[in-house]
Amino acid sequence: MLLGVYFISAGLYKIHAKLLYGGKIDLVTDGVYGLVRHPIYLGDILWPIGLSILFGAVCSLTLTPIWILFYLYTIDREKEALIKIDGDRYLEYKRRVKKLIPYVY
Repeated sequence: MLLGVYFISAGLYKIHAKLLYGGKIDLVTDGVYGLVRHPIYLGDILWPIGLSILFGAVCSLTLTPIWILFYLYTIDREKEALIKIDGDRYLEYKRRVKKLIPYVY
């Protein structure tokens, strides 16, 4: 659960100025974004899993695959937009950094 909160917090920290103050949107590739391309999504998958395990909520844990599929769909849509915006720079970042699981996927 705490790992999920870390990924969400660290991901938001890197982009919060852009979200809050409308700063120039630029591809973020450092910090937690150097570990995974979608740290906020990863965190939003991990913390409910941890919470479900902590409280023994098997019912909510069974919904996790649906949530993961939703994020995978969203990631694919974002990828298309980022390729249009950042082109080769995003494709290089995509080759270097995994989607959701550091060094794996």
